Amino acid sequence: MRRRTPVLFAALLVTPTLVAGRAIADCPPDQFFSSPSSYPSGQSPFHIAAADFNSDGVIDLAVTDNGGSDIGVLLGIGNGGFQAAATYAVNPGDGNLIVADLDRDGILDIVTNSSGTNTISVLKGHGDGTFAPSAIYAAGVTPYGLACADFNGDGVPDIAAANFVGNTVSILLGLPAGGFASPYAYPVGDHPYDVKTGDFNHDGIVDLVVTNQDGQDICIFLGQGTGGVGNGSFSSAVFYPVQLYPYSVAVADFNHDGIQDLAVANGGSGTVSILLGHGSGGVGDGTFGTAVSLSAATQPRSVVTGDFNRDGITDLAVADYGGSVSILFGRGAGGSGNGTFAAPLAFPAGSNPTDVAIGDFNGDTLQDLAVPNYLTQTVSVLIHGCGTPPPPPPSPYPTLTAVRDVPNDQGGRVFLTWLRSDLDGPPNPQITGYRVWRRIPPLQAALLANRSDGLAPRDVHTRLLPGTDGLTVTYWEALVTLPSEQLEGYGYTAPTTQDSMPGSNPYTAFFVTALTSNPGVFYESNVDSGYSVDNFAPARPAKASATYANGAVALHWASNREIDLDSYRVYRGTTRDFRPSLANLIDSEADTTLTDLQGGMSDFYKITAVDLHGNEGPAAPATPALATAVAANAALSFALRGATPNPSHSGGFTISFALPNADPASLEVFDLAGRRMWGEAVNGRAGTQTTAVGGSAALPAGVYLVQLTQGGRSATTRVVVSR
Repeated sequence: MRRRTPVLFAALLVTPTLVAGRAIADCPPDQFFSSPSSYPSGQSPFHIAAADFNSDGVIDLAVTDNGGSDIGVLLGIGNGGFQAAATYAVNPGDGNLIVADLDRDGILDIVTNSSGTNTISVLKGHGDGTFAPSAIYAAGVTPYGLACADFNGDGVPDIAAANFVGNTVSILLGLPAGGFASPYAYPVGDHPYDVKTGDFNHDGIVDLVVTNQDGQDICIFLGQGTGGVGNGSFSSAVFYPVQLYPYSVAVADFNHDGIQDLAVANGGSGTVSILLGHGSGGVGDGTFGTAVSLSAATQPRSVVTGDFNRDGITDLAVADYGGSVSILFGRGAGGSGNGTFAAPLAFPAGSNPTDVAIGDFNGDTLQDLAVPNYLTQTVSVLIHGCGTPPPPPPSPYPTLTAVRDVPNDQGGRVFLTWLRSDLDGPPNPQITGYRVWRRIPPLQAALLANRSDGLAPRDVHTRLLPGTDGLTVTYWEALVTLPSEQLEGYGYTAPTTQDSMPGSNPYTAFFVTALTSNPGVFYESNVDSGYSVDNFAPARPAKASATYANGAVALHWASNREIDLDSYRVYRGTTRDFRPSLANLIDSEADTTLTDLQGGMSDFYKITAVDLHGNEGPAAPATPALATAVAANAALSFALRGATPNPSHSGGFTISFALPNADPASLEVFDLAGRRMWGEAVNGRAGTQTTAVGGSAALPAGVYLVQLTQGGRSATTRVVVSR
């Protein structure tokens, strides 16, 4: 069977509804949760949400990819297990998320931060567990923590975003017609990380609490408005100290006085801080008491609330980056908490859990746990009730687990690894092999689609990606078909379409097909992507020399032999041990000679080689020596130096040159097609001169040749205009 290829996506956290009922007395406290079951969830899973995305009454999961550009959705199957993750593309970010019904259609949507682009991504739910392509909205400078509520009382959900680099919290008011207004920012503390909502002064208007990771504090924003209706604005922040690296905050009533309290996970001190809300008669006044910090975990990253022993008292679940989930049972009597907590009980999870979500995953009315494992690319599920969790359901689809760079090479290759199809094993193996597909970049795909001979390219598979409008064609090419051997995992070293370049990491996408003896029956994996890196810089240029004569320095060096060589860089300094930098770079040359008309005997030079991927090798030093031959002096009297700056980002540059006499001479600029783009006569005097090229008639981006001609002699140099 053929399945739809998952679309890349991001995930959120939903606070579950507490389950009421009698306290659980037949389960030892240290066995409240089973050993974890793991499910593949994509690269670097970071935050997680539990919600019913397809309205089947079974809790599903959404998981973000830290630093990546997708969200994974794992649909629950009702017995505590989950289907393979489907992925949805979003803007790249740090992997936070929330779940809410943003368009009020009764269907849950997903919001995730995109810190790399200062935006949030919104995925509208279809109601069947799938989501529309993401819509992008401006947020603030590096948004991270997210919260959703109606801040201005118009019935339309709004968004709050904690901006980690901007040191603000942005308010994005929802528009009745859809989307969000431009964000309005309020100052907070140092590197805000998480934001949650509450009503801390019982005026019916939504308030905010923000954790400040590097400020060792939290801050409270009271919502403004009248008559219990907010106007979308907030008071100035009020700060409360906690401990080192407060990451996450949870809001609940821990001492059953009717006033909301706070729990803060302090990642740098291994504690959870409890701040009890102030007020009287069950009405809060918006202030909080001094934080009381409790030992909670090795490295607490996230804290959520639940009632795991069903005694009516709120408990805490803490994701411990050290490899477990800690449960702190609330203390009290008769179903009423007193605001204190028992010592933590640690339950093993996966490697480096960074968040925790609560939900009844197997329908037994007990609260289960799910955590994303940052380093093992999985989600761990811990089922409540001392039993053994169900194994993941059989799946005929292979799972692409990683696309990673091949280390210590010249680039152009990545390692692909995938888990086998469940049909590739006993007792009745049906998979005959695996085929690896690579996505052709859009430009190449367009060229292939417009071949003049009208023929389709060989071994290129054309299909529509899910979630598109049905008009966008994505081209895939088959790289290799490997035999099946009933192995648990397979791998292949695949070529990429491009290496990383300065300022660009071009990702190459892949997927794997499990083949059967019937050509019409096959099973496709998820799509994943990665990039390759050239790890080797060019060698030091050999035989570097410098000769001074006639007021100029002539430099020469031997050619490097690297096949990916791009150019040479020449630096000038005033001391022998100067360090090459952009400040002392005088030219970038494809040739192995350069005449520096501004150099002198007291200068020092260093020459490096640079490859196509921006790797710069070690520097070869060159110190000027006096020329002794008359012929050498004569040769230096006619000279052309490269452009300054080179490359030029404005379309203009300055050319320096020297003439031995006042005979007619010309300076011209040609493009690579031989067309004359600029020129002027430079007659009249001998010696060193400079001429400006471009000015009001700036040259367009491209590579140009500058040619100096006098009598029967000419010299040429190259200049790059990059805009």
